[in-house]
Amino acid sequence: MHPLVLGPGLVQGYTVDGEPARATPTDDPGRMRVWDEWPEFDVAFVARDVPAFGWKRFRLTPSGPYPDEVDDGRRIATDDLLVEVADDGTLTVTIGTHTFTGLGLLEDRGDRGDTYDFDAIPDCLANRAQGGL
Repeated sequence: MHPLVLGPGLVQGYTVDGEPARATPTDDPGRMRVWDEWPEFDVAFVARDVPAFGWKRFRLTPSGPYPDEVDDGRRIATDDLLVEVADDGTLTVTIGTHTFTGLGLLEDRGDRGDTYDFDAIPDCLANRAQGGL
């Protein structure tokens, strides 16, 4: 029997071409199962050097556990790029000497327009408080 069939029943971790891979539980009801009593799982990894419009074979092998690396920071940086997450969930991105703040802000507003345009609905809660709408 192939060792991967034993899945999470006995295997603690996986590698893909020698690099650690993440095995996470899934509840996909359409997945084929060999043994119903064992949990289903997905294996996630970074597929490197896949040719354009092509494919590449990867080798998945069982291994020991690989604990997640978790930090307590809200910033990630390279030589010329810095991304920081603010308390409100927005991003501040610095590229070289240029800084952009408040990126990724979502504004939830009503829209009575159609597919082609946006027609904002005035703040309904404020109108109700003043006796309107």
